[in-house]
Amino acid sequence: MKRTTTRKGIDSFFVPCTTPSSQQNLDDKWKKMEKEVAYECIARWWYDADIPFNATNFAYYQPMIDAIASCGAGFKGPRFHDIREPRLQNEVQRIQ
Repeated sequence: MKRTTTRKGIDSFFVPCTTPSSQQNLDDKWKKMEKEVAYECIARWWYDADIPFNATNFAYYQPMIDAIASCGAGFKGPRFHDIREPRLQNEVQRIQ
């Protein structure tokens, strides 16, 4: 009596690999850590400046964050005079 066996490939002996998108790589891990650091810095400044939490819902909040992010690393925020004098004057003129 002849015995019939089906040959399976070597892949049948191993658990299937997950898709590359489901595995977290080091870049993802670092980006997550950078994001957490950024959130902590923003929150710390927010609390220190006593800004109401609902300010995150204001129309200019996300555009501000996007503009800062587009400047890249090393961006220095505006100083007291920059906010108080020329920017305030420009905004008053824009509104009028």
